[in-house]
Amino acid sequence: MSQPVAKMVIIRKVLKTEDDILRFCRANKATILECGQYLYVFEKSDFSETTLRWFYNNDNLSAAYDVFGCLKLNSGQIKELLDDLDPTFISEGNPP
Repeated sequence: MSQPVAKMVIIRKVLKTEDDILRFCRANKATILECGQYLYVFEKSDFSETTLRWFYNNDNLSAAYDVFGCLKLNSGQIKELLDDLDPTFISEGNPP
């Protein structure tokens, strides 16, 4: 799969605080993925588990804002979420 296309890319220093990022998410009905100095903005309707998984596996994903109704997830929480969503993880005897 090729890289999912974001609606826009913002340099991190434009939205200085986590509160600024969350306000932007709410105002624009968007999900933001923070990868290094870049913030990838996706419309909620265009965002999926596949997008989150791609950035987690292929980019320096450090945080996700307003993803699936969660306010903020750090990289450890993103890994747990993806593990929980992975059907092979559940089928291998791990509880849902």
